[in-house]
Amino acid sequence: MNFFDFITRLLQGSTQPKIKEPKPVSTVTKVEDRSSSSLSRMILHWTAGRHTASYLDKKHYHFLIEGDGTVVKGYYKPEANESTRGGYAAHTRMKNTGSIGISLCAMAGAEWSPFKAGKYPITKEQVEALCSLIAELSVVYDIPITERTVLSHAEVEKVLGVKQRGKWDISWLPHYRTRVTPSEVGHYIRKKAKTKLSGFSVS
Repeated sequence: MNFFDFITRLLQGSTQPKIKEPKPVSTVTKVEDRSSSSLSRMILHWTAGRHTASYLDKKHYHFLIEGDGTVVKGYYKPEANESTRGGYAAHTRMKNTGSIGISLCAMAGAEWSPFKAGKYPITKEQVEALCSLIAELSVVYDIPITERTVLSHAEVEKVLGVKQRGKWDISWLPHYRTRVTPSEVGHYIRKKAKTKLSGFSVS
């Protein structure tokens, strides 16, 4: 229908054509069903750096979230971690195989006790983007959002039983006054990510 016909129909009382809502912009290469992949979990980190992704960060994580909420892809696709025989993103000791690594660009200079978030604390924008990314990857790779399949680096030792040499990411978020338990942070992120699942679908 050309513009003239559209105006004519509108003046004659014809129903306006429906406008389709745009689909969410994907952070993966293609939004397609990859449920046959052997990827089975997501492990969440912080870089202990500034609010921007560095060269080294991109080597170790599949996705990075900068301070303003921008999602940056790492040098390796998630599928690289279906096996650790070749090049892959090494982000979690003895749990890289089958794991998607996501990291928040933040927490340079953070101190455990007394707790200090440093000059580059995690931002609210990063938390929102993280939960949206988790929801999208959950749909694309058919990974359920549970304590064993979506967890922070600090939860790995307790939940999966693999020593992680004192890692404490992620045990703080912007709405907390001080450091809390990793399980409390993990529960908050998983709950929030689940609320975003309806915004994504695969084709």
